[in-house]
This record gives sequence, structure tokens and C-alpha cells, in this order.
Amino acid sequence: MVWHPLLVCPLHWPPFLNAFMVWDWMMASERLSSKGQRVKIVGAHVDGKRALAAYLCDLPSCLKDFDIEIREDDQVLTEARLFYVKVLQKYGNLKGLWKAKSFSDYGGLMQVKVKPFGIIGYEIRPPKCPHLKQPIRKIPYFEIAVSEMESKPVISCLCGREKHGLRISCKLSQDATLCTDQFTTSCLSHSSHKGVDEYTGEDLVDWLNQELDLQTPGGQLSQRMFVLKFISSKHFEYGGTYQRLELPKVPVGARVPIKPGLFKGTYSAHGLEIIMLTYNLEGTKVEGIKVTGDRNIPTEKVTIRAHLPYAMTLTREQQETFDTLEAIPSVISDEPWEEMPSRQPFVIPQDCAERSEELLGNSCIARFHGFGQIAESGYQNPSFTPGHWIIFSEDLFGFMWMSLRCLSLYHRIPDTELS
Repeated sequence: MVWHPLLVCPLHWPPFLNAFMVWDWMMASERLSSKGQRVKIVGAHVDGKRALAAYLCDLPSCLKDFDIEIREDDQVLTEARLFYVKVLQKYGNLKGLWKAKSFSDYGGLMQVKVKPFGIIGYEIRPPKCPHLKQPIRKIPYFEIAVSEMESKPVISCLCGREKHGLRISCKLSQDATLCTDQFTTSCLSHSSHKGVDEYTGEDLVDWLNQELDLQTPGGQLSQRMFVLKFISSKHFEYGGTYQRLELPKVPVGARVPIKPGLFKGTYSAHGLEIIMLTYNLEGTKVEGIKVTGDRNIPTEKVTIRAHLPYAMTLTREQQETFDTLEAIPSVISDEPWEEMPSRQPFVIPQDCAERSEELLGNSCIARFHGFGQIAESGYQNPSFTPGHWIIFSEDLFGFMWMSLRCLSLYHRIPDTELS
């Protein structure tokens, strides 16, 4: 172990001494790095670059970048600096939302949160089906914490029978100090998880009770589809690859009927899924892209789309059945949707298979011709079928599928649930 004498200098030294110390430290770091050795600072073994950055950092300000506030206490400051050096400098950039790039057709959503002296990754799941307006569920998946005895942080898998080791491999920045837009997890103890052949019927029933309200018609309908999802979900525990998910914003200068973002949506027997609503640069086209998917329309595929110039205002009589709806021609409207009445009549067709009437009123904000994607199992023979994109509020929209004779509803995941 090599100690550099200037690393023990107090932080309140005069600026000219601090400047000399930083220069000497940089030189020492370069010399030590060339010998494959480490620099020691306040009890932590770190790369020279990270040690230098930690020293130069105004700790309370740096921690505020991660929404952490600390009190001015010597013991707390020491622990906080260890946490900053050992964990945040490399893994702090993991904070945010990530979409799973593996797990077959189902995909997944991960949220990484920075907490005082620890980082936790959560698997994000929709609410228990079919309760669309309930909050999302957060299942702890991994933890990154400080170890006073080890030079590296302790990374643990929180799934399985007990807490155990997990490897996180990051795509690094150019200077090899920060995780950037992709990372991979790999469980280091498969024996700490149940193998697929170890699960019993009781395990499946327990899992179904977590995912479905089996007392509702929608819950009973979904059981068969959810067995396949159960098997796929167990592979999630062993690890996967994640890519950063940037939430879309309203295009500059555009007016849109509902803001973009993440929504929970109803997909018949597939249950509730998460999609991302996004607009093109001009704000004239909208798409819903699946973040979590199913055997028919997998993750990352477009589920619905619409063009805002194709707006319409319908009477109640035109909405009585799907036949009357299909008789309405898909044409560009004579006036922009913004100039149409702020509320217009809405009626669920008499022959609509899925109604969800308890979530809806008798009016909507806007309505547009659009298309929804359908496919056979395994994403075979995909095609887009006509439908109506209907806005009910700033947090709720629907898609009326003409060929499927059903209505899907989508409820916003609010920022408060993702903070």
C-alpha cells in the first residue's frame, strides 16, 4: 500500500497550498497508476482520478445532485465521503429509468434510486390487474452499499431466498470512470434462487394473486396468459441487460392534446402493460411504444399510433355500435383539433367487449383516427388495424380497436411515483 503525504492535509488550507496539493496529487496519481497501485484517501482505496474528484468536490453540493442532504457532522461527513468515493462516483449515474433489453417478449422497466449511503434498483411492475388507476409496484432487485472493510462497494441481489452477490457491468464513459447508457447484471449465486423446475403449483398461485385480482372477470380471463409470464419473470432474477430510458417531452412550439410520458394500459387477457407515449418533432403524430410487452406485441414495438390532423367530433348516435363507428371516413378534418369543442360526447358502443365504464364519463376532450398493431403469438403476421385514439383527461386516454371490438384504456404513471 502506498500513501501519499499530501492526502492527509486539512480541507481548510489556504488556496495556494490547496492548488499545490492538487498538482502534487495529480502527479502522484499518475505515477501510482503506472505501477498498478492505488491511492488511499479517508480510508478508501480508489483510483487516482476518483480520489482527486472527491477531494475537489464540495461534498454537500455534490450529494445534492443525487437528492441527498446531510447534516454538518464529522462522522456523517466521513461516511458520506466514503459513499461518494466508493459508490456514487462510478454508479451514481445509474440513477433513473432503464428498460430491459432481454427477457424475451416481455421486456421490463427498472428504476434506480440513490438513497443515503446506498443505491437500490427496483423492478417496476404495473398495478395488480385489472386495477388500472392503482400505483405502480416497485420490487427491490439490487443494492449497492459501502463496505468499510473492502475497497470496492458491496453489490447484492435482493431476489431469491437470501441476499447474495451480484455483478454489475457498466458501459463506461471515455475516461472509464462513469457508467453511461447501458449496464448488465449477473447473479453470482444461482443456487440462492429457485430453479424453474423447483416451483410448485402453490408458488404459481401465490404469484398470480400478486399480479391478478382473481375475483374479477378480467383477472380470471388472464390466468392462462400469466402462466407464460410467470416463467419468463423468473429468468429476470438471474440478470439482464438494461438501456437508459429517457422520458419524452412536448415538442418545442407544439400544442398536444395530452402530454407524453409513461402510461399503464389494459391489454385484455395479457393484463396491464406499460407503454411510452411520444410525439414527432412537429407534434403532429403520436405513437405508443411498449416498454413491457407480451407474446403478441413484444416490448419496443409500436402498439398504437395516430395523426393529429385526422381529428373528429362525433354524435352519440354515431357511437352506438362498431358498425356506425367504422362507417365514419378517415379524412383530415376541416378544422384543427385545438379549435374543436373542448368537450364532446362519448359513448361506449353497445357491442364493445371490454367496457371499463367505471373509469369513464359521458364526454371526452378530443378524438382522432388512428391505428393499433395486432399480431399472432410470437409476433407473427403483424399488421395495423383502424381505431380511434380518444383523450379523456390529462392523465387518461383510450384506444378503440375496431377489428377487436374492444376499448383499451391508458392511465398516466405520475412523476411522484417515479421520483
